[in-house]
Amino acid sequence: MEGKTWLSSFFEDYVYDLKVRFQDVTGELGSPIEEMLLASLLSEALCQGLFIQLQGHNDGVYLGDDGPDIIRIFPQHQIGKYRVDFYLEYWCMNRMLKLLIVECDGHDFHEKTKQQAQSDKKRDRILQNVAPVYRYTGSEIFKEAHECTYQIVEFLTKRDS
Repeated sequence: MEGKTWLSSFFEDYVYDLKVRFQDVTGELGSPIEEMLLASLLSEALCQGLFIQLQGHNDGVYLGDDGPDIIRIFPQHQIGKYRVDFYLEYWCMNRMLKLLIVECDGHDFHEKTKQQAQSDKKRDRILQNVAPVYRYTGSEIFKEAHECTYQIVEFLTKRDS
């Protein structure tokens, strides 16, 4: 098989598998804002030439361990007693370089009352022992999904000096 044909076939298969996995995972997501952020995150990563492993609880699209840049996305991931909206790992050349927790805050469940705000702050302090936490409001995601996901990808891929 000639190189161009092989490459075309690889990407067609990869994008098809990612699309199927995305459709499977959307049933696990907790809200439309999570679905929108995930779709935008997949788009942003692909535009930047990054491979994605979209993980379920026990599975995912497997691309091999030696890819140059891979973002592993775990939707609805359990960390201790908390379930986070997204847990992300950034891998480069078979090494995990960064972790990030992303939370999507709908108005009905976050910071509507003092008790909700206090609970979120406590949760963030505990989760930050595992990884940095980025919180986005539903309004931010609906109005500027691309900007939110750009920030996520930039944080993950930025090399620390």
